[in-house]
This record gives sequence, C-alpha cells and structure tokens, in this order.
Amino acid sequence: METNRTGNLERFFGKEKEEYGFLRTDLLLQGQGDALEEKAAQLLAGGKHVVLYGNNPYSVHAFSQGLPDDTGKDASYAQLHACVERLRERCGAFAKWYFPYPAVEFPSAVFSEDRLPQKGECDETYYHFGQARMEALNEPKTVDSLVESGMFEMLAFAYMVVLSKDEQVLAGLPSYTRFSNERRTSCQIRTDLYADHVEKTALHVDAAEHICRMEEWENRLGCLLAPIRIMGRECRVNRLLSVRKDKMQASFAFADGESMEAVLDDMVSHGNACEAADALLEVCAQLRMLAGETPFVQTAAFETLFGSLQEHVAQSCHSLPVSDIDLVPQNILLAQQAVVIDYEWTFDFPVPVEYIIFRFIYFYLEAKDRDLSGNAVFSGLYAQAGITEEMRTCFLAMETHFQLYVQSGAAVLRNAYDLHGGAVLKRCEIERQLSLLDEGTLLICPQEGEAFPVSGKAEQDGIRTYRFRPGQSRHITITEQNTASSRFRLLRIGALGVTEGAQTGISCAVDAQPCGGLLYSLEEKPLHITLTLEKEEEWVLLSIEEIRLSEPAFSELVQSIRELRFLVENREQQIEQLKNSASWKLTRPLRAVSGIAKGETDKKQK
Repeated sequence: METNRTGNLERFFGKEKEEYGFLRTDLLLQGQGDALEEKAAQLLAGGKHVVLYGNNPYSVHAFSQGLPDDTGKDASYAQLHACVERLRERCGAFAKWYFPYPAVEFPSAVFSEDRLPQKGECDETYYHFGQARMEALNEPKTVDSLVESGMFEMLAFAYMVVLSKDEQVLAGLPSYTRFSNERRTSCQIRTDLYADHVEKTALHVDAAEHICRMEEWENRLGCLLAPIRIMGRECRVNRLLSVRKDKMQASFAFADGESMEAVLDDMVSHGNACEAADALLEVCAQLRMLAGETPFVQTAAFETLFGSLQEHVAQSCHSLPVSDIDLVPQNILLAQQAVVIDYEWTFDFPVPVEYIIFRFIYFYLEAKDRDLSGNAVFSGLYAQAGITEEMRTCFLAMETHFQLYVQSGAAVLRNAYDLHGGAVLKRCEIERQLSLLDEGTLLICPQEGEAFPVSGKAEQDGIRTYRFRPGQSRHITITEQNTASSRFRLLRIGALGVTEGAQTGISCAVDAQPCGGLLYSLEEKPLHITLTLEKEEEWVLLSIEEIRLSEPAFSELVQSIRELRFLVENREQQIEQLKNSASWKLTRPLRAVSGIAKGETDKKQK
C-alpha cells in the first residue's frame, strides 16, 4: 500500500537527494557485507554521500512481541555500527546516526543522535502490515525509559546512517524532522529542527499560504496571549525569524524547555495530581478572561472546517479575535517563559473559546491513548472548566469533522491500517484472553476422595473438553474455579462415561436456566454441574461449548430470558400468595376430601 509517508527517507534530503546513494542494511545479513561496504566505498570515492538504512530486528516493538520477528531482514545496531566504523576508517568519512520512526517504510519522524525522542513522542503502534503483531508492553513508556537510561540507540525502531567525506554536509542536516504530510495538499508541511532555529516548509505549492500566514498569526496571537501566565511564567508565542515565500518556508527561533505535558506527567507520577489539575484549570480560566471575547457566531468558514454546531450550544459559546485551536499542553514549552509553538492552526473567523478549552483538557487527559481520564482527580475537570456534557459531545463531533477535513484526499496510515494491517494484540487484551483460559479450569469434587482441579482442552469452534477419572464416586460436583466468568453465557453441556472403550451418556444436573436440549443460560454466577454415575466408569468426558451469537441475537436472548424469569417468579409469587389467602385455607378440607375420593376412585379403577 502507499501513503503520503512513502518516500519520506528520500524526501528528508530534499532536492539534494540525487547526491546520495541509498543502501539497505539487509545486505549485511545475506553474506554480502563485503559487497555492501565496497559499494558504499565506491560511492564515497565518487563524491557521493551514502545512506545506510533499515529496520532494527531487536527494536522495542520486536521485543514487545516476545521474539524479534525481523531477524534476517536487517542488521542489528552492533552489526551496522561495526560496518560504519570500518567505512569511516577506510574512506576517511564522517557519520551521523538517525532513527526513523516508526519504520523505514513509513516514517513520520526522523530523530537523531543529537535529538532523541522526547517524552510521549513515540506513540504509534500500528505499523506491521504483513502480519499480526503483539503489544505485550507499553511501548511509548518503554521508549521514554530507554531514552532516559541512554539505551535508545540499541533498541531504536529503525536506523539511517549518513556517511560523507565532507563534515559540513552532515552539519547542515537537521537534527530532527517531522513530516505532516498525511493531510490534504493545502496543509502538508515538514518541520526541521536545527541547533539554533526551526524551519517549517510546505511540501506542496498549495500549502504555501498555510506556512506564510504564520507571520500574521505571530503578531495577533502574541498580543492576545500576552496577559496569560502559565505555571508562573509569562506566555509568548515562538518568535518568527523570517518568511521566505520563494521557498515556501518559515523560520522560527529555537525554543528550549520541557513541554507542559511532560511537566504535568511528572507531577502526576510523583503523587501531585491535584496540583496538575489546578494548573490546567488556571490556564482554562485565563482563556475565558482574554480581551476581545464576543458571542460566538457560526460562519461558512467555520462550518467547512468544523461542521455545524447545535444552535442552543452555539448560543452559549464565545469566541476570540483569533483562535489557536492547537493550544494544548504538548505545544507549550516551559523554561524561563512559557512559549507557545506550532500555532499553524490559528483562525481569524469565530471559533468557540470553549472548544479551545475542551481541546486543552482533552489532549492532555484522553487523546493519543492517554489514560488519565479515569483518574479521580481529573474526573470533574471538564465541568470545573465550564464544559458541559452536551458541549463535550458537540466538540468531539467538531474534532472529528476537523480531522476529516485535514485528512481529505490523503492516504492516512492509521486509517489505512484497518484495511491493510494485521491484528495488534495489546497486552490488556492478551491478559483478558489468558483470564478466559483460566476459566477453563474446573474443580472436581467427588463424593469420596479429595477434590482436584482439571483443565480443559480447547477444540475447534470453542468446545472445551475435560477428561478425568471419577474413582469410586457415584456422585460428582463440578465447579468453575475462576468466578471472573460471572457474566451472561449460553452453554451447551454434555457428559459421557467411558468403560473399556464403550461410551454411555451421563445425566447432568446444571445449576442454570435450561433452554432446551443441552443448552443452558448462565447469568452472573459461576458454573455448577452435578453428575450421577450409574456404574463404574473408567473415565468421564465433559464438554462445555459457549454459543457465540451476534450482538442483536445476544441482546434479544438475554431480554427474552429475563422476561421469562420475571414471569416465572411472578407466577411463583402469585401461587405463594394464594396459598396464604383465606379462601385457600378455608377450602383445604374440601381439597383433602377430593384428594381422598380421587385416590379411592383410582384404586377401584385399577
């Protein structure tokens, strides 16, 4: 498949890519290591620069699967490092290491030895298209730990080593690049980080205006946000150095500092969640107090990007003279000042300031698989910031409409994965599946002898079979050991006795609602089965099959069983009330006489 990321490795070198020779590192593992080095040496001798690239067979995501699955396809860090050192010594070349992410086929970002991933930047897990994969560990957090401990290079996702005999060529390359080209052509850009500045470049001529308007946004947004204080710091937007319309490029001053998102995460991890929540609310309150706020009015430009907002919700919203909707903790760098970066998504038509506040909270608590929304301290944060449940629903719809607008016409990798990707089994899902396997263990309690567990064998179509010796017992009680199975299930249960190879049926008494035949419905309790053996069986074979139903059929069956149970319980209650009634007690002698008479009549007939 192809997406807009395809070719990003070559795109990284821009118009100068013809000056580079690209060699994949899999040659190192095919007995052609000498040939690879010879080819690289020839390119260097001919005045070209060399790019060695490939995925890491011992990367974080490979270990997440329990076994490096790419072994034999690309070189490891040690193999590639040894090759690079030989080329440097042989050719007098200089080398610079890069780490494409998440893979060399579809890189969205390129980190370097001078600028490793920052906290939370490696958050993609959907990049295996040829096969299913596991995610047995939290990969984003693992990458954060590897960077902090100085081990990222060995376990990086992929490698790209640039070799050149001219050290200045390497010095002129960016230390970090992010491609934002899974967008419509009018918004496709790349961001390059250098030692003293940042460059944003349009990747398509249609995106030139998107870049060049940032000069206007710097002035207007800077004036608007000047009164705000973020965690005790003055707020300003990242300073624009120049705009070159001929190159469709804007240069910004290098902004140092740690993101507000990372600072808040550190506070939460050290038990200061309340302090983090207060910091978020403080910014939200200041956004509501900015000068120039007016009642929100929907416009055609707004509806093109965000869709139509419900009228009664729109009437309760307000807007600012300019709106940076990407004002989120991730885009605020905290040093001596609080610097707002990446303000390309700024608009001068009315946008609800409540939507900006919603995004400010949402992108910290919930977006990108963040799990802080379940934290009790943050549970009421939206309401405290003045965002009602109805607003929240509308703003999520706005966000969806905006993302679809931005992605229109682009082949987005995370969207295409649903069509072309293999399954990703996450750790939590694996644990759930393992817990279901645990439910296959039964406790066998014979009338004589000690109780013992027995595990089932999963057969095709979900049938689980259990084989055990009954011993001398004629009466056996069977109980599920794992009570986590307390949920609605429709089961088919049968038992056979085996004696000298011959099989005979065994009657099962199941503590569940019978549904005809061997079917039983079990709701909110563990399974109990009683077997009564007629003779000395050598073995007992018990089979339990869980019937899988479609969602509508499942819901209909649950409802039908509950209604039936209600009718039965109601009828039992009516009978009990009748038995306690005066008329029932008064007619008891008559019923007794009738019963005797009937009994005598039956005897005569016999």
